[in-house]
Amino acid sequence: MTEAQSLDEAYAATLKHMGEERGSKAGVGIEVLMFVSHSERPLQGSELCHALRVNTGRNGQVLYGIQHLLECSRRLVVEGPSSTVRLVHHTLQEYLLDHPSVFMRSHSMMARGCLEYLIHRCANSSLSPKAIGRAPAFANYASCYWGIHAIKGNIEDVKHLAFRLFNRYDTHISPRLLLMGSDYWPCYAPLGDPFKGFSALHCVAFFGISALIVALREERRGNVNRRDAFGATPLLWAARMGSLEGIRALLEWVGVDPNLADNEGKTPLSVAAMNGHDEIVKLLLARDDVDPSGASGGFFWVPLVLAASGGHEAIAKALLARGDVNPNQSEAILGRAPLSRAAEAGHEGIVRLLLAREDIDPNCLEKDCGQAPLLLAAASGHQGVVELLLARGDLNLGIAQEAFKQAAEHGHEGIVSLLLTREDVNPNTKRISGRTPLSWAVEKGHVGVVKLLLARGDVNLGSSEKDCGQAPLLLAAASGHQAVVELLLTRGDLNLGITQEAFKQAAEHGHEGIVSLLLTREDVNPNAKDTSGRTPLSWAAEKGHEGVVKLLAARDEVDPDLADLRGRTPLSWAAQGGHEGTVELLLALNGVDPQAVDIKGCSPLFCAAGNAQEPIVKLLLSRAGVWPCLVNEWSRLVIQRVSLEEHES
Repeated sequence: MTEAQSLDEAYAATLKHMGEERGSKAGVGIEVLMFVSHSERPLQGSELCHALRVNTGRNGQVLYGIQHLLECSRRLVVEGPSSTVRLVHHTLQEYLLDHPSVFMRSHSMMARGCLEYLIHRCANSSLSPKAIGRAPAFANYASCYWGIHAIKGNIEDVKHLAFRLFNRYDTHISPRLLLMGSDYWPCYAPLGDPFKGFSALHCVAFFGISALIVALREERRGNVNRRDAFGATPLLWAARMGSLEGIRALLEWVGVDPNLADNEGKTPLSVAAMNGHDEIVKLLLARDDVDPSGASGGFFWVPLVLAASGGHEAIAKALLARGDVNPNQSEAILGRAPLSRAAEAGHEGIVRLLLAREDIDPNCLEKDCGQAPLLLAAASGHQGVVELLLARGDLNLGIAQEAFKQAAEHGHEGIVSLLLTREDVNPNTKRISGRTPLSWAVEKGHVGVVKLLLARGDVNLGSSEKDCGQAPLLLAAASGHQAVVELLLTRGDLNLGITQEAFKQAAEHGHEGIVSLLLTREDVNPNAKDTSGRTPLSWAAEKGHEGVVKLLAARDEVDPDLADLRGRTPLSWAAQGGHEGTVELLLALNGVDPQAVDIKGCSPLFCAAGNAQEPIVKLLLSRAGVWPCLVNEWSRLVIQRVSLEEHES
């Protein structure tokens, strides 16, 4: 006998024993297990107490407390600060769900319990925002899940209770709790009452209870075209929730308008297309009075665009089968066209569907970014879509070149390799900014793309970038892409002096690995000055890159006190930037003068005090030979304050 079989027998025996016990305690225990095992979300202790005894006890108080329920069931635990109730082990949950005969008509009983609670315990609940937040304990669960339990059970068992709730639904707390607990409660609220207009018909459409929709229609209760505060009709709610039977029942109402849009311009068709409810879309499109273009919503939510964005191929196919659908129709604000959205998202099936049409425009531009489908696909790395688009003979001139740049910048090796085979792609072509595809790949650190480009003998490494004056090696060094730097250094056609400048960039940005790599080269002088007279050590000290400072200071040829054209030393720059660790490193080196002044007579102490770097001021004043006399009146105040604090301590 397996362990699972042993557990099943143990659970069966326990439940049988509970069922044979006399008295109310055994019945309560069975009911507790039913609610906990079949609830749609974990219940809190207070919710469970309210759920099991509606309208019992004196003065409307719940009869049993949580401790009594735990004793009755003997298979529950209460966890966490929220007092969540759960079964002692997940195997018991599995057993109870796998053996529905344990509880007769469980979901119908739970639906009944929810509705009775709403009818009796919540009838007089206040509708103010504060009161809604303090609704009776079980009101939230009952409002949000009674319909789900009713569908899983037998609608006829609770139909009369549902209609009792509907008699005063417009002024009841239940629709408010239902909407606030749903995933579709928006982050904004319309002016006035955000719950106004949400009727009983909206509620059953929300749950998709077709039997109650039919019952309301037969009793002529409700307006099928009524909008709630957000402009949504019952039909739109059913489409949003994916209720096919609910949609079918609502479409049978006389006078139903399937094109009514909400306040955002969403129609039932656009919502169904966006959420991938293909059967609902087909059902709506079967009607001649359904507008498939999105015009009724002002083209803000175009069904074909939504289907293309979400990759819902069956829906896109159904929409394109209509003769009144424009495959190039874009959205009103962002200008998103179906082909652009599908290409950017990489939905090859939908791209094929669209490109198979003679009236499709493969060069349509996105209004928000001005990019064609090929560029969006190349930037997103969807090689299959790129191949489909390149097979077209009517692409705009130069579009493949721009796609090449996009693929190189985003590191998509397969697309780069594909486009390099085309005659209309030049790997050295510069954009308006003067940058080449290689420079973009280098700056972003795309090693694979760089390898592909360097494998070609016609790729130029030496030309500077127009917009930033930097060649690829400098961009890689400044960005810290050591693997790319190593690749570029293998080329023998680097410009004279380019490695020296790359060394300076790496030091300035604190990339120790690249600094260490370049220090091994004969054409790199670690003590060389740039046009401003600054050394790599000076740049590293200013930015506080201690690791680089250590590497450079360890070299015999590096002068740690070498001044630039302004007379500033590395110590002066580090003191001004407030880099305490770097200052300590420099002060420990032989040959560093802590009193060295620049052409304006400013010492490191002056630079630190002038920038209110008090820890550096303290550090320098603690050094023998550092005098505060070489400062102006402004900095003298900082030094005096620091000195006073040191004296008091």
